Amino acid sequence: DFSSPPTRDEGWMADPGYQLFATGRLRSLVLNPTGCEGAGCDTSPTKPAQLRGWSLHTDRHVYWCMPMYLMLEAGWSHLVGFGLVQLRLLSCGWGLLLLGAWYLVLRDLTQNRRLALLAASLLACDTVLIQDSSVARMDVMCCALGIASWAAYLYLRRRNLSMAVCSAVALLVAAFLTHPNAIFGIGGFLVLFACFDRRRVSFGLIVWAAVPAAGGFSGWLWYISKDPHLFVLQFLSNAAGRGGGFLPPLQSIRNEVQRH
Repeated sequence: DFSSPPTRDEGWMADPGYQLFATGRLRSLVLNPTGCEGAGCDTSPTKPAQLRGWSLHTDRHVYWCMPMYLMLEAGWSHLVGFGLVQLRLLSCGWGLLLLGAWYLVLRDLTQNRRLALLAASLLACDTVLIQDSSVARMDVMCCALGIASWAAYLYLRRRNLSMAVCSAVALLVAAFLTHPNAIFGIGGFLVLFACFDRRRVSFGLIVWAAVPAAGGFSGWLWYISKDPHLFVLQFLSNAAGRGGGFLPPLQSIRNEVQRH
């Protein structure tokens, strides 16, 4: 619902992109740059007190989240202007790309267009996807890039395996620089590659995979090099307490039941 009020996360995600668009600096002015007081201070008991200051010095650099979505926000704002509706439309576009990529993946794997269309149609009815595609966050972008990497690999592998791997890795690097949950997309690609082309691994193929990875991560490392200590403080602070629910399955199930 594009008319719903903005959420806290949307404000936190939108401001760095706006600052990059308006001032040319990737920073945030809506979070408290002193760390553990006021806005941007996570008081969750799952985080130790020393790891609650993920907003520390965000008026200088933003390291607490990955940079790709923030840079895309800035570029998108140059094209269509900055605003809540514009940013939510961006997420909607990624949702549509995700559906198209999922259709292509299933069409290639099943060789059945109707089945692929049915699966994509059912996915389009998923409430989580609908919600994520209507808020100004990076989640659906990360997922869409991951599935697009599978689609690119499956489409190109019969024509040019080197180009298939290079394209897939480029999309996966972009996904990872959007959100660390791209590890699921990376895992899916590795499964597909192991099933279809594990016997075709060569030094040349590794080089083709390394080129987009080196290009993407060198840019991120360059930005981190501006203040490595601050990167460690912000990034690890924001990451603290996350992911633990995946370890004990019964606890994860109980958390989901309680959440809903």
